[in-house]
Amino acid sequence: MNKLLIPRSIGEDSQRREFILNVLLLASITIFAIALLCNLTIAIIDPTRFATSAYSLFVPMSIILGVLLLLFVLSRKGYFRISAYIIIAIFLLFTSLMSYQWSVGVTAALLIDMLVIVMAGVLISTRFSFVITALLVLSLFVLGNLQLHNVIVADTSWKVLPWSQQDTLMTCIIFIVAATLSWLSNRETERSLRRAHISEAALRAQRDSLELLVEERTRELKETQLEKISQLYSFAEFGRLSSGLFHDLMNPLSAVSLNVEKAKTEGQTEGDLFRAQHYLEKAFVAAQRMERFIRAVRKQIGKQGELKEFSLREEASQVIDILSYKAQVAEVQLVLVVPDDIVLLGEPVRFSQILLNLITNAIDAYDGAPQDQKDRTVVVNISQTSTHSMCTVLDHGVGIDQEHIDAIFEPFFTTKPVQETKGSGIGLSIAKTIIEKDFNGTVTVESSPVSGTLFTLIFPKNTI
Repeated sequence: MNKLLIPRSIGEDSQRREFILNVLLLASITIFAIALLCNLTIAIIDPTRFATSAYSLFVPMSIILGVLLLLFVLSRKGYFRISAYIIIAIFLLFTSLMSYQWSVGVTAALLIDMLVIVMAGVLISTRFSFVITALLVLSLFVLGNLQLHNVIVADTSWKVLPWSQQDTLMTCIIFIVAATLSWLSNRETERSLRRAHISEAALRAQRDSLELLVEERTRELKETQLEKISQLYSFAEFGRLSSGLFHDLMNPLSAVSLNVEKAKTEGQTEGDLFRAQHYLEKAFVAAQRMERFIRAVRKQIGKQGELKEFSLREEASQVIDILSYKAQVAEVQLVLVVPDDIVLLGEPVRFSQILLNLITNAIDAYDGAPQDQKDRTVVVNISQTSTHSMCTVLDHGVGIDQEHIDAIFEPFFTTKPVQETKGSGIGLSIAKTIIEKDFNGTVTVESSPVSGTLFTLIFPKNTI
């Protein structure tokens, strides 16, 4: 049965109409076949009755049955719309013959007329059902007037005959066909709606999934870009601080050279070995300082960090050594306050990078301050409690306007003039990302043009 009914057309709406047509054709074929069998039974049992009444419909019904079979084959070949138009025309012809023979008021004809209107709307379109309605109304008016004026003489004997079992059967069949047609239409419509809802839900889920995927990929891309920008920023900072770095390297290098020369001179005289040893020790200390300084710079540039416990005092001291010449040129004093040697778990180079950005900004904050300002210091204070470690960077420079406070951690935002080329606008953004991502910490800022700026870093203890 499924092979006989499964639609073959393309498009959901066309498939729905084809399926209903196939069911209707099979039902019509079955009904007309039963009707012919009934007529044949009458012909066998009561030939007289068959000759007077049933024979007049036997030939047309046989023709209609053959046409229905052809229409079903036509529909299965893919021409279901042509079949739909033809079957509606057949029902119209059948009901017109009934109205012509037994008058327009025959109950079965009127019921079939209603069935044809429903069929036209279900199988073709709503507009076509109105066209069929107009044709039926016109037909009823014409046949009714012709029969009223006896132009056409109809057989009205059925009006005086009692309601028979055959009439009941015919009416029931028409009701069943109408109900089946309505059920099929609603069933297929509901299926289409369910499929539409499922597709809509799937599209909505896919859209949400796509939005999440785009958001995740965008976030990953931003993180990758920020990491690359961070590396470029480190090289840019190195270039900007290069004069100070070379100056700080020249001091211990000169000390090494002078002390070695003095040790060589003193060592040539007997009895001055003690003084020569003294000069050599001073040269060794200067060389150690130069080595420590170069190692700190290399870590900042290469980002060669590793996860370990490190001393906040040592890392802060190295950063201050790197920035000492910059502070000297800006006539700013760098002060480190560490009551106790505090140890933190994480990447030392990342912590140094944070301090480098904050202290650099603090030194630059004095550019717009008066040169005769007494307090030109940058104070780095490191402390700890039972639950966290804290680092503050305080300056008394020009401060940050309140309208810019909420935006200073955004990438590429800077309050420094572009022409001075002192700020790229990503230092604080990188520092905030490192604090939150690598140390699970927080950073806050308080600033005013009068008191200066205070950055507060809080790191939970034993943070990885």
